[in-house]
Amino acid sequence: MKKSKYIILSVLSAMALSSCSLFKDDDIVVENHFNEKGQTVEEKEAEAKIGDVESQRLDDVPNTLVFKNIVYSNMEGNKIENTYKTGGANYTKYNVNGGEDYAVDKNNNNFDLYVPDSASKSNDINVVLFIHGGAWVSGLKTHVNPYVKKFAAEGYIAATIEYTLLNQAMDDDSLSIFRDLDEIDACITTMKESLKSLGFNESKLHLVLGGASSGAHLAMLYAYSRGAASDIPLKFLIDVVGPTDIKVETWKKFKDPDDRADDNALRYDSALQDAGNLDFLTISGSSDTWNNYQVMRIANGMCGLPYPLSDVEDAASDETKTDVDVSKEVYKSICTDSFDGKAGQKLVSVTEYMTAGNKLPMLCAYAGNDPVVGVHQFATLQEKMEDVGTEYELSYFKDCNHTNLDSDTATYNAFIAKILNWMATK
Repeated sequence: MKKSKYIILSVLSAMALSSCSLFKDDDIVVENHFNEKGQTVEEKEAEAKIGDVESQRLDDVPNTLVFKNIVYSNMEGNKIENTYKTGGANYTKYNVNGGEDYAVDKNNNNFDLYVPDSASKSNDINVVLFIHGGAWVSGLKTHVNPYVKKFAAEGYIAATIEYTLLNQAMDDDSLSIFRDLDEIDACITTMKESLKSLGFNESKLHLVLGGASSGAHLAMLYAYSRGAASDIPLKFLIDVVGPTDIKVETWKKFKDPDDRADDNALRYDSALQDAGNLDFLTISGSSDTWNNYQVMRIANGMCGLPYPLSDVEDAASDETKTDVDVSKEVYKSICTDSFDGKAGQKLVSVTEYMTAGNKLPMLCAYAGNDPVVGVHQFATLQEKMEDVGTEYELSYFKDCNHTNLDSDTATYNAFIAKILNWMATK
C-alpha cells in the first residue's frame, strides 16, 4: 500500500486495577500519563460540518480540523444494534438489555475526530481506532488526547471514543462487555459515514484497531471475535499493556526483578514458571492474589450478570477463599456452563478466538514491572500468536509499570515510530 494518511480513533489509556473490588467507582483509581492539561480554540468560522457538528481549529493541533462529540449509531431512530439478542445464534445465554437494541446516550456514545488538512481523500487510508482504558469501568476519551494530537500533528486523521462503562453492571442488565463491542461497531460505521461526508473514498478505508490496558483488550476482543464483519476492513492491531487471557493462571508477574533481564524474559517458557520465577499478582499490596474468585468476578461483570455485592465483599475479605462458590447460580453459569464451546472466562479471552485463519498482525507493548496486567499475559499471547502464525513485534519496557511507559523515552519513541511505520507499509 502506498504511504497514506491514517485515522487514529484513539483508545489508549490505563486500566489501573488498583483495588480488589473492580466494579465500584470509589475503588478505581485511573493513574495514567495520558491526561492533557487543557487546550484553546482558535476563534473562527467553522470550515466544515459533520451532521450538526461544526469543525474547530485547536491552537495546539496545527493545520487540523477537529469535530467534537459526534454521536454514533448504526440503526434508524438513533439506536445501536444489539447483536446479542434473545434467540440469536449462540448468544441467548449472555444476552443483555432483554435482547432490545440500545438507545443512544449522547454522553456515552460519541467520538472526537481530528482531520489534518493534508489528509488525502483519494489514496488508501488506514483508519486506526484506539480505545481508552480504565479497567472497563472508568476512563474518558480525553485521557488519550496527547496521543491523538501527536498523530494529527504528523498528518494522520485521529479520533477518540467514549463508550458505556461497566461500573454499573451489577445493577443494569443492559451493561456488559458485549454492549461495548456493539458500540465499537456503531462507532466504526459512523466514522465511515463521517469521512464519506468529508469527501473521503469509503473503498479506500482500512481499519487499524488498538488500545491500551482494558481498551486494548476491547480492541483485540472485537477484532478476533467479530472483526471480520466490521464496516471497515481490518489491517492490524495495536496492543498496549492489554489483558489477553482472563483465565486465572495468566494473571502473573515476575517474582524477582532480576528476571526482567531482557526481551527474552517475556517469551513464553514453561521453565520460567516451573522454576518458581512467576507469582500471582497481588491486589493493592494485600496478600490476596488474583485467584479464581477475582477472575470470575471480572468475567461475571463483563457478561452483565449481576451478583450480590455483599457476597463479593465477604469473599474478598477471606484470604483463604480461592474458588468461587459454584452453588450460587450466577457463579455456576460463569464457571462451569458452556457457551458456544467457551465457559465465561474463555468467552472474554482474546486468545480463545485466535486461529490460523484469524491472525491479524499485532504491535505489542508490555512492561516488565507491571503490577496490574503482568507479563504472563503477553507470554500467553505470544505463545498463541506463534502457534497460529501471527506476525507481531514487541516493544518491551523493562523497568516501567502499567501506566508510565513514556518514562522510558527511547523505547516509547521507538514504539510510536514503529506504529507509524506499520501504518505506512501495511
